[in-house]
Amino acid sequence: MIRRAIALLGAVAILGLTVACNADASEAPEGAFYLEAEIAVSVDRPGGELIGSLRGPMMTGLRWWYRDPDHFRHEYYHPSDMLEWGPRWTAADGDDLVFYDPITARYQRWDLEESGFSGMYPGFSAVLGPIPGGTIDVFLDDWRSRVERIEHVGTEELLGRTVQVYEYGPTSSSSTGSSSGAVVDTTSGVGRFYIDEEAGFILRNSVDGGMESQSFNAELTLLDLEPEFEDGRFDIDLPDGAVEDESSESCTSEMRRIGPPFVNIPVPAGWSYGGSGGRSSPGCVWSEQVASYSKEPAGILLITQQPVPPTGVPDARRDATPVAIGNLEGYRLTVEGYERLVWVQGEVIVTIESNAAPFEELLRIAESAE
Repeated sequence: MIRRAIALLGAVAILGLTVACNADASEAPEGAFYLEAEIAVSVDRPGGELIGSLRGPMMTGLRWWYRDPDHFRHEYYHPSDMLEWGPRWTAADGDDLVFYDPITARYQRWDLEESGFSGMYPGFSAVLGPIPGGTIDVFLDDWRSRVERIEHVGTEELLGRTVQVYEYGPTSSSSTGSSSGAVVDTTSGVGRFYIDEEAGFILRNSVDGGMESQSFNAELTLLDLEPEFEDGRFDIDLPDGAVEDESSESCTSEMRRIGPPFVNIPVPAGWSYGGSGGRSSPGCVWSEQVASYSKEPAGILLITQQPVPPTGVPDARRDATPVAIGNLEGYRLTVEGYERLVWVQGEVIVTIESNAAPFEELLRIAESAE
């Protein structure tokens, strides 16, 4: 077998592909592939998330093995994580489809045939990978129904391969009321697809949202069109302690459940409280809560708390330095102008980070936690 491994600049997120095959999972039928990708989401706009403002563009990585609509695996990872959680993943083994989140140690399972998820693709807002719809004409016709314009603007080379570049827009719209009571509609944003017609893949998808909406650059970093899948690649192997969540409810703020009580952390004078938020996992369980503080001229302090999952606390990333926080063990990381400190207190994992507070101040805050 001749392997074609192509390092590419490309993107994240994909829609649908159907390839029929009866081969063994360790074989690579026609249409199979393996890819790696990254998405960088920019928040340099009014109202951008505080975490992104502190750390820079938010990065998400993707690894995707695809044999056929009933055998695939997606792994999502975040390079900025302070702890080595491992990837979130979705896997289909021919019978079941399972989603697992290591931060909560919770998983959901569906019967693949009954779920309607056969051929399911990773859920990102960018479009990448096998051309949705199967042909470029079908894909472009679909996009013409979504945006005001989409047009061919040139030909470029991506790592030795010829790609056709299509520009589309606007990528966002909004409505605001004027003092006279009239509603003013505005649109903004320009997107581009970089399509390798020979391979039948979208290699890159980028959006410049301007100052009104989000920008991103989605990039394929590796594409193997003739992969060799090792035995067991599509097996569903859950860690000891993982908890099944059979809830099908949609989360609301009233429905979210919190496990252990979060830690009370006094913040020194000079920091102004900016608000709090978080995210929930399957079953409406809080997997993270974040409180933000600010200080003139551009200081940001974030305190993130998350319950210890049933599987326990993972190791800290290898470039973190052990530190003592009273009688507790913590880890420190200094990256590009900001400090991060993480430790476990009771049943809660706490992370404090700032671009304006020195490590000594973060340590005092951690030592005052109750």
